[in-house]
Amino acid sequence: MALDAQLRQAHRLDIVQFARWFRVLVRTGLWSESTSIPLFEQALALIKSTRQTATPYPTDEIKWLMATAWNTGCEQWSVHHWQGAQKWCEMALSLSLYLPASDADPGTLAHMRTAYQALIDEQQQQQQLSHLLPK
Repeated sequence: MALDAQLRQAHRLDIVQFARWFRVLVRTGLWSESTSIPLFEQALALIKSTRQTATPYPTDEIKWLMATAWNTGCEQWSVHHWQGAQKWCEMALSLSLYLPASDADPGTLAHMRTAYQALIDEQQQQQQLSHLLPK
């Protein structure tokens, strides 16, 4: 796979090309439940490592990854898949930390944090209710 080849040769990694390939990988649905979060974690590690370099991870791609992770978390939340929702929303919030201040919409980020807290609260309520139900 082209992505693996680029990552193995990290000293020559074209971060812009990687970001484009990663988006293609996500958009074409070549990821599954078991590999999707690790792929995003890999992208997050690259975002962190290229933050202070001459060629940082493209801001538009960080935004796209953040929105994709957030939307996936919301989808998981809507079907009460609490662990998946929490992982994806946390990934989106983690990605948001690497947006330049000029590109981070404070209202959107505040809404995301508020919604994440509501997710956690709802998850805890569901866990408490499940303990009350007879088995």
